[in-house]
Amino acid sequence: MCLLCARAWADVRSRLAVPATAGVRLGVQTIGPILVLARTGGGYFMIARLDLPNAAIIAPVAMLAAGLVVTARVSFAHARLPEVPWVTLTAMVATYAAVIVWVLPALAQRKVVPDVARWVKGHAGDGVRVGTYRLNRWSNAFRFYVDQQTIHMDSIDEARTFFADPSPGYAVMTRQFLYELAGQGIPLQVEYERDGMWVTSGRALWRRREPPTRFVVVSRKTEP
Repeated sequence: MCLLCARAWADVRSRLAVPATAGVRLGVQTIGPILVLARTGGGYFMIARLDLPNAAIIAPVAMLAAGLVVTARVSFAHARLPEVPWVTLTAMVATYAAVIVWVLPALAQRKVVPDVARWVKGHAGDGVRVGTYRLNRWSNAFRFYVDQQTIHMDSIDEARTFFADPSPGYAVMTRQFLYELAGQGIPLQVEYERDGMWVTSGRALWRRREPPTRFVVVSRKTEP
């Protein structure tokens, strides 16, 4: 992508060195306004919808400033395009830095499945079976962090078979499904639990947050 963008930028500069077509001139003139519109909308969305630190506003502000500078240079100063678009690149780097510094940590803080998987990995020794029950979108993440063979269960019969085996085993699910299995007469006991987010998208950053989901690690309940 970087090479394609660099080639396109070089082509535009070379075409502007000679009488340019209307399409090329229009394309150059819309770079700044597009940056302004994109970051105006992004800044409003960040302030109104996202639960991020106030310092994160630096990203849309940098992009907005870049759009205004580019628009002024192209529309009013009629300056030749620079060999390297430093203004736009600076704004993009600021946006990328904001994502790394504020957005990703905020998402990771609410994702507890990796922590649950590490707990299972630390307690499941050789010969201990590991499974998930209707973990859906989190199944792959759990499988990655637990780093061992995992039995994925989607039906009550599969869960019944898993817990009927007298050998040691752990299964990860949400508390909702724990109640479901307990209602079917499957004896279970909770070994570990954490509150976290069920969604895996950017909705986890919304100010109006969804209620947390309780993730539990259960095993077959032993008779007293």
